[in-house]
Amino acid sequence: MFRRWVGGIVGALDGVLAVDGKTLRGSAYGDAPPVHMVSAFSTELGLVLGQEKVAGKSNEITAIPELLEALHIKGLLVSIDAMGCQREIAARIVRAHWAIENRLHWMLNVCFGEDDCMIRKDRAPQNLSLLKKIVLNLIRADKTDTAKTSLRLKRKRAARDDDIRMKMLGNHPL
Repeated sequence: MFRRWVGGIVGALDGVLAVDGKTLRGSAYGDAPPVHMVSAFSTELGLVLGQEKVAGKSNEITAIPELLEALHIKGLLVSIDAMGCQREIAARIVRAHWAIENRLHWMLNVCFGEDDCMIRKDRAPQNLSLLKKIVLNLIRADKTDTAKTSLRLKRKRAARDDDIRMKMLGNHPL
C-alpha cells in the first residue's frame, strides 16, 4: 500500500535512488535483536519510495534485492553504501547517496526520535517506521505550508493545528 501511495504522489521517477539500511535501536527486546529496515530514497525528491525489513539472522544484502524488485527502477541510478560495494568503487560513485543518510536517517533520528523509540512487539517497529516515513513524505511534499521553518517545526505545527494537517492530507491520495 505504501509503495502504491507514493507512486500516486510522485508518478514517473528520474535521478538517483539511494538504498541503505537503518537499525531501529529501541526495538530490541530481551534476546530479540533490534529490527533492521532497508529504505529506498529518491535523493532528488527527498521522498521514501519503499522499505523492506531485514530477515532475522540476515543482513541488508538479502533485503536489498527484494526491495529493488518491488520498485520500478528502470532508468534510475541506484546507489548503495559500502555493504554493496568495495571502498575504491564507492569513492568514485555518488555523493548523492549521502542524501539518504543526511535527509532521511538523520531526520528520522532527530525529528522523530526513531533510535530512542522503545516499540518492540510483533510488527509494531516496522509499522511505526513506515508511519514516520509517510509523515516525512507528507511534510516534504506539502506546498500549502509556506512557512520557512524546519521539518521538525512543520511536523509539530501539523500535529497541533487541524487546518494545517488537513491541508497536508488533502493534497495527497491516501
